[in-house]
Amino acid sequence: PGTPEAPYTAEMLLRFLFTLSIALLFDFRDTVLDKSQDVKTVANQYPILAKSLVFMAMVICITIPFLAHGYSIMSAWACFLGYGATLLVCWATNEKRSENWYATVVNGMLVLLPVLVGLAYYYLHVAGSSPF
Repeated sequence: PGTPEAPYTAEMLLRFLFTLSIALLFDFRDTVLDKSQDVKTVANQYPILAKSLVFMAMVICITIPFLAHGYSIMSAWACFLGYGATLLVCWATNEKRSENWYATVVNGMLVLLPVLVGLAYYYLHVAGSSPF
């Protein structure tokens, strides 16, 4: 009693890295405005570093659920798909993207992962038809 469940520490790290990654991607949205107002951000000063940080964070997020105790194989694969999609969004994000890109695609990453994990839980526990 009183101690967190098995994947608690790993999940905290995953959520931190994912939130940081989404924030860095949103940093690209305002680079033109930030440069015109002489505001220094990671995305407008070091865009390659910003994308590299997101890439490294997502690789860590993809790997941890397969290695950490407490994740089902279905949840690990759901994380793989969600964080992998975030890698693709990172690759495609730049300062030339429209506001709609950030409102739908980048924000959509915040919804995609819980939906995928929820589907994994459903197939694992409710439907009882897990192939894993």
